[in-house]
Amino acid sequence: MVIDTLGRIIKNLPNKYPFTPNKKGVIGIGRENLFYRFNNQLFKKEVYSDTVYVFENMVFKPQLVIAVGNRLLTPEARAQYDLFYLGGNYIRPVNLFEFGDYIYYEYTYRILPKTDNLVYGFIGSKTTDFQAFINAEQGLINDLDGGPDILLETIKDDMTLISWIDAIKLKAHVASETFKNSTPKYPEKKKLLEKLSNSLKETDNPVLILVGLKK
Repeated sequence: MVIDTLGRIIKNLPNKYPFTPNKKGVIGIGRENLFYRFNNQLFKKEVYSDTVYVFENMVFKPQLVIAVGNRLLTPEARAQYDLFYLGGNYIRPVNLFEFGDYIYYEYTYRILPKTDNLVYGFIGSKTTDFQAFINAEQGLINDLDGGPDILLETIKDDMTLISWIDAIKLKAHVASETFKNSTPKYPEKKKLLEKLSNSLKETDNPVLILVGLKK
């Protein structure tokens, strides 16, 4: 439903993916709909669709496709299989946003007994054939200032990525041999990061990390 700030319904949008509840037990999908803003527009992706829609003039219009093949969860599969089968055969969305020329799609896969929950991050260009997969729990290696790896969380604007790290973890990283022996692209920024770390207490608030993209 689309509602105004007073709670009045402006428009109803029907559910295109009804399903029969699974008799083997209740199955919850944490993020059936992912919403994000980019270029002053609102976008949405549903768990049962590989299409990302833009919301314009009170309707959702197809914008782009993230093709995952037979790993796309379907209403039929949700009604038929239990949680462990679904986790081992279909991906479950976690995060989605765009930045610059790229789209970032994060999802979990293979939640099975005695098997680790794998969290992947897909980065794809919207204009070239560039595609990359990362371990989303480890993030991108920070070779700019030698700081902690960058977890892709969200964006500040269309050309700025946002991440964050607990103060205690930042201090531990700066004190590590990995940081001390690193040779980042910007040595002066490494010194500034070390100065920042020394000014923090372990109990301070998390530290925001902003990464600007090249224009």
